[in-house]
Amino acid sequence: MEKIKFKDNLLNTIIIPQNFTLKDYLVEAIYVQNDVANAPCFGGHSCDNARFNIFINGIIVLVANLTNNIEGSSPALMPDGIGSDKADRYSNNIISEYVAELIKNTNRLDYTIEIKPHPTNLTPHENILWIRIKNPKGNTIYSTCSAAGESSNITDSVLIDATADKAISCSDSVLLEYRMYNLNLNDDYSVEYDVLDIQYLNTIRQNEATYKFISPCCSIPIANETSGGFYIKAKALTVDCRTILSMKCVQSALVQIKLLKNNMVISKDIAQVTCNYCNITNTNNLFRVDFENLGMLGTVETLSFPNTVEQPITIKNSSYIDAPIGLLCSELNINRLYEYEFHFIPAIPTLNIKPKSGRFFAGSTQQKVMSIFTITANQIVIMYATLKDIETGLIKTTRPMYLYSSDNCNEMLKDFHYSEIAALQQSCNLEPCVFQQ
Repeated sequence: MEKIKFKDNLLNTIIIPQNFTLKDYLVEAIYVQNDVANAPCFGGHSCDNARFNIFINGIIVLVANLTNNIEGSSPALMPDGIGSDKADRYSNNIISEYVAELIKNTNRLDYTIEIKPHPTNLTPHENILWIRIKNPKGNTIYSTCSAAGESSNITDSVLIDATADKAISCSDSVLLEYRMYNLNLNDDYSVEYDVLDIQYLNTIRQNEATYKFISPCCSIPIANETSGGFYIKAKALTVDCRTILSMKCVQSALVQIKLLKNNMVISKDIAQVTCNYCNITNTNNLFRVDFENLGMLGTVETLSFPNTVEQPITIKNSSYIDAPIGLLCSELNINRLYEYEFHFIPAIPTLNIKPKSGRFFAGSTQQKVMSIFTITANQIVIMYATLKDIETGLIKTTRPMYLYSSDNCNEMLKDFHYSEIAALQQSCNLEPCVFQQ
């Protein structure tokens, strides 16, 4: 039976020159006692168990000593606020050409960073290590709060970097090679090819043409070319052919090729064309922000709010003095800049929160932030938090939370409507969340 078959059923169009390495990239390990600009974690304590080895693809790139004992010292004050407290610690290293080659030789398409306690660090402290990577231009490409023993894939952060962007790209065409075999001599056949499914970047307008097939060629002459294939008379039992798929901003394409005889399909095959790193420019609109560790605030109660669409979280405490409040930001876009902010209704002068807002680079799909707040009056407060994707302007919101004391429970408003800002486009006007009585 006559057959048609692609030479390769999976084709990757990513282009990475052999000379691309992490040479001259700066790896930083940071501990800050107080919150500073863009810091994903900060301390509030002293720690003498903070020696760590930082690896990329199993190759050590930094030996970090962030201990607060006499072995360490605070760095000189840096523009972003590191060194503003005497307990701050800072270690860095520029990746040499030799080390960069070792990293590349392990896997030049995949980069993993791993934090391990130094052999002398037998009781490592967790969640104090701020890891940051900067490209040779000084731009931050990765920034996150990491724990000892943690391993994170930073491939997207590395490859989306502006320095790498000039070297790493996706080809706008791919050569599809295939073979027809078990043919009958002098019989007439036709070949058809098409794209069954295609995913493209959001820069493509709806219904805009994104692909076409060009330059078909076979080891024997083609009798007649059509818009999506050609006719051929078999002059050999096996015929090798090829065609070029020209694409426009295509992330993935599923290509089918068919062999027909007497207008009947007798054989077909499918190949997938991908550009693995095109999707890092896409926006994940599903990122989330939620309150975390609410038990640290007080007693979490289950009060009934019959007229409220979304049930608020209810917290009771006798007083809120230096109360910690955490946010879990999840399903983030790697290396994207986000801004979080806490909101209170009413905004009373006896309420204080530090920091009230801040920014961070998403070093992984999940990030945690924390603030401390104080309420010095016997006041019922509705509290919520927002997370904004700086690049797109999209805003996500937590559930509302009631904070009250046992003395003013009867004053709680139980009929209000809470509306989260939807996934708005960058061109839309962003409006604040609204509570309606």
